Amino acid sequence: MSEPVSQRREFSRVAVHLHTEVDAAGQFHREGSMESLSLKGGFFRAANPPAENTEVRVRLHLEGTEIEVHALGHVVRHGPGGCAIQFDEIVGLDSLDHLRNLVRFNAADPEQVEREFHEHLGLRRDA
Repeated sequence: MSEPVSQRREFSRVAVHLHTEVDAAGQFHREGSMESLSLKGGFFRAANPPAENTEVRVRLHLEGTEIEVHALGHVVRHGPGGCAIQFDEIVGLDSLDHLRNLVRFNAADPEQVEREFHEHLGLRRDA
């Protein structure tokens, strides 16, 4: 059964567990893990997450590699165990490629992720 239109997400989310560093507004440095991820954000689990509306710099580490994804964003929801971060900008083409591949390879429907990528000008390289 499909979700009602009002509950559908614009971007596919995948379950991950990535070591993540979040610099909140240049004042705090937090470490935790990104527990779900999409092309436009994810859920950051941490003991003391940044507050809602805080601007953040995010660095995702792909375990066992030197690959990192860098993004700028802001906290859209905050709770005691973590926060939802929306990516406003993926920093660099390498980060964009790594994020795209990470979501696509972990998705139940990789072709859907590709459609999402190509349908959103803000994500495409030629934007």
